[in-house]
Amino acid sequence: MTLFYIIRHGETDYNRNGRYQGQSDIPLNAEGRRQTQLLATRMKEVPLDVIYTSPLSRAQETARTIAAGRPVMLEPRLMEVSVGRAMGLTNAEIARDLPEFWAQMQREPDRTPFPGGENAYDVQKRAVEALWAVRERYPHERVAVVSHGGVIKALVCDVLGLSLAERHRIVLNNCSLTIVEWGAERRRLRSLNEMGHLGVEPGDIKADF
Repeated sequence: MTLFYIIRHGETDYNRNGRYQGQSDIPLNAEGRRQTQLLATRMKEVPLDVIYTSPLSRAQETARTIAAGRPVMLEPRLMEVSVGRAMGLTNAEIARDLPEFWAQMQREPDRTPFPGGENAYDVQKRAVEALWAVRERYPHERVAVVSHGGVIKALVCDVLGLSLAERHRIVLNNCSLTIVEWGAERRRLRSLNEMGHLGVEPGDIKADF
């Protein structure tokens, strides 16, 4: 059984302002760096064997902050969903500037691709493949995975057998920790969106973006 410690990267200015950043390389902001330091303190308690991360800088910086000398491996399949022409926009701006896409997204949130980008199934397929590959390499170890909100929600839906259309009901905050047991025959969600290391209760933080 592989124990995955799945981490959403620290906050960026785009997160704070509710803008889609997708696969653009937006860095952590000051709050995001503060969060990663708090997370690093929490992760000192965990005897990790290896850390895998999305190659985007906001994820890499989060991973390397918690690494404390442990190996960090880049995994492109852990990158955030490609949002195409929605890059940098808020939901209100998408509804205004890309109305046909926005209307279709309301009807089929799992199957509708971002204009020039991916849909939720594209993301889930590559993310699940990535974790299976890591699990095969580390079948009995503790592995940290640093990724993005859209990717982690897709993984949680897969583990729990939920429709991707329901992923928006999952709250997943910056620098939160989600723990999954991943075996050859079964997978289980141990915890979701842990934020105790940030010194706050989940209800004290605004909904994720």
